[in-house]
Amino acid sequence: ATQFVRDDRGSVPLNEEAMESFQKVLRDEPNSVFAKMLLASCQINLNQTKEAKATLIEARKLAESLPENDPLRLEVEADHAWLVQSDVASAIKAYQQILEVSQTQHPRVALRARWMLAGFYLSTLPQVTEAIPNEIERLDLGRKQILEILVNWPETPEAHFYGNYVDPPLPPKTKPENPLRVVNIEHKIAVPLTRPKTLLGGL
Repeated sequence: ATQFVRDDRGSVPLNEEAMESFQKVLRDEPNSVFAKMLLASCQINLNQTKEAKATLIEARKLAESLPENDPLRLEVEADHAWLVQSDVASAIKAYQQILEVSQTQHPRVALRARWMLAGFYLSTLPQVTEAIPNEIERLDLGRKQILEILVNWPETPEAHFYGNYVDPPLPPKTKPENPLRVVNIEHKIAVPLTRPKTLLGGL
């Protein structure tokens, strides 16, 4: 459910069903940091921002019992910094830390981190442009995350999403209808101007 873009057909009922499942898990395991983080993801997809913030605050408090370099703790810290504190710079730093510790041992966590980083670098959020004022640098960093996703997780929804914006195409090709921002690389990647975490992959 959480792998769907918010506006995709069927996203709402799937996220509602997933949210109900996570709530059931939390009734049996109220201290599950992972379940709380995923619950917050569903709440974000359902535009329940206030509830998602409250859930992430709870998740962050529970995550304090984990080691400082634990990928799950870092991910919760990153999500909390982004959504609760509106601190994009700290969120980016935490997602980058995830990549340092999780690429081989926790590949799904690394995928989520790269997805979020790509979303930040390609967005027009004021906090991002302030943190990285050079637009070429931001686009290059976004391109790097996209290439990592396409190469290392080719069968995931994240790779399929960005694969639609690569020229020469990665089959099958679907022509995007979104507003585009173009990055010239070995392949030309034209990606939609999107806010991060409109799609939460690998969850």
